[in-house]
Parts: sequence; structure tokens; C-alpha cells
Amino acid sequence: MSVRVLCNGWVYIQGARFFGNSNVDIDSVVAIDTEQPISEVAVMNNETNSTSVSTAFRARFVGQGYKQVCGQADVWGDGVVPEVSAHLEGALNVSLDGVYHSPVGSDDILRPWYGSPAVVEKWIHHLIN
Repeated sequence: MSVRVLCNGWVYIQGARFFGNSNVDIDSVVAIDTEQPISEVAVMNNETNSTSVSTAFRARFVGQGYKQVCGQADVWGDGVVPEVSAHLEGALNVSLDGVYHSPVGSDDILRPWYGSPAVVEKWIHHLIN
């Protein structure tokens, strides 16, 4: 009996190191909802573009989670799981851009998660065929 394994990896945001130089490109977030409330860090710095500060802070925050999972902060992932940790050797590994990890804080248009109908259509056929 053989078992087929499908591993889906989602690419939404690149993490960044919290301290020191960070090579994160704040414009490289695959999808970002600029209507979300900005972080307190962005509010405290009125001289800086708040969206850029908020995005950079988010990348550093997310990077800390990535670092706990795979040992590196400055990798791509879905906001929770780094892409490099979402795949297994020998499995059918699928990665989709612009897909967030969780339904919490997501929507089906600007910030879809892997269970959003349009996203499910892109990977479900691997389970059915």
C-alpha cells in the first residue's frame, strides 16, 4: 500500500531579523492589507511612512516565529510557518504565493488563507486525482 503525501507551503511575507541589519524588502510582502490598524511603533514615529514602519515591524515579528521553527528569521513563509518547513522530501510539495496561514485576520480577497475558496481550488485537485 502506498501513501501519497501533499505538503502545501504558502508564501505571504518574508521574515526579518529583529535586531541588526535586515535585508527584508518592505515592498516584498506578497499581499498586505493597508486598511488594517498600524502598529504602535508606526504611530510613535510620525516622520516615517507608517505603512513602511508597520510592514517592517511585522516582518521582524514574523521572523521571530520563523526562527523558532527553522532557525532562520529572514525566510519566506505564510506568516506562521516558513516555506522551508512546510515541505517534506518525497512528497508532492506545492507552494502558492500570496496565501496567509490562518483564517484569523484574513479575507478571501486581500489576504486569503489556505482555506479560502479560490486558494482551495488551486491545490485540492492534487488530493482528488
